[in-house]
Amino acid sequence: MKTILRQRVLLNLLMVSGIVAWMILGVVANGVMAQTTAEAPPAAGAPAAAPAPPPKIDTGDTAWVLTSSALVLAMTAPGLALFYGGMVREKNALGTIMHSFIILCLISIPWVLWG
Repeated sequence: MKTILRQRVLLNLLMVSGIVAWMILGVVANGVMAQTTAEAPPAAGAPAAAPAPPPKIDTGDTAWVLTSSALVLAMTAPGLALFYGGMVREKNALGTIMHSFIILCLISIPWVLWG
């Protein structure tokens, strides 16, 4: 019994450390891959170019991104729940499905708040 408990604790620690590692990697990759453009100073005597107008937000593009995100969210929840539910014993399937839905709810909060 103690070895099973130790294995579960070790597996949980491994999963949490993997999640933390992926989050750190995402933050680091975001900083490394951020592209900045350095504009050359205008030549002496050349007229200054007019500033570019600010980009316009297209409502159709925004609606499509929101719709596709909602479809992926609706597809992911039952897919993950049934996939992980099928990998455990019958008596543990409901608990595994509930874990998938709880994680989905927890991840949805930062997605809504910070996008």
